[in-house]
Amino acid sequence: MAPTGQQRARRHRLADAASGISLQPGSETLSSGIARIRVALYTSSPLMIARLHTYAEARDWVVVAAHVDPADSESPVAGRPMWPAVTGLISALLIDGVVTDDPGVSAALDHTDAFAVCLSADRHESPAAVVTAPDGPRAQGRRHDER
Repeated sequence: MAPTGQQRARRHRLADAASGISLQPGSETLSSGIARIRVALYTSSPLMIARLHTYAEARDWVVVAAHVDPADSESPVAGRPMWPAVTGLISALLIDGVVTDDPGVSAALDHTDAFAVCLSADRHESPAAVVTAPDGPRAQGRRHDER
């Protein structure tokens, strides 16, 4: 199986780090020109923000924004008060994906070029996440392997 763009980029970053090449000062771009993945955190539980942040940081992703939506997690994602802030970041091309504990977010991102990673709210489950990769035109050159 051929490696994905994300896997190739990760290998380049590992090679850069092993060679002592680091991020350009004040930049989110590695000296090799590879941009780091930017994400927003989105949850209805303030207690989950730290866990979502830890997940993103473990993957060397840049957390651009963190949103705790006061709406009930059973309500449709598109009608929640904080969701427009997330879609605004996607529209402005400021984030590549969303890290969340809400499975409804994946469906809400179906017609965008952003990916979604949905962590289980149960801390005792396996740390595996459900990842939804985009199929839009901007995503053709980039796929994300979040494992």
